[in-house]
Amino acid sequence: MLLLKLTDVTKATGLGRSTVYRKISEGSFPPPLQLGGCVRWDADHLRAWRDALPVAGNDNRQAGSQAA
Repeated sequence: MLLLKLTDVTKATGLGRSTVYRKISEGSFPPPLQLGGCVRWDADHLRAWRDALPVAGNDNRQAGSQAA
């Protein structure tokens, strides 16, 4: 089990500290593990969260087939 600090979580997700904690309170982000006086996130839980996100972007398959 790999445990990540908040700074690692923000770098890995591109989310800011406030956004991470807001999403936790909304139930849309994995909560941290409480370890004594610190908190850490399980890297596997973050990976599962990321993999469950909807994919955004353009579907260029049709546009590419029309290119000359």
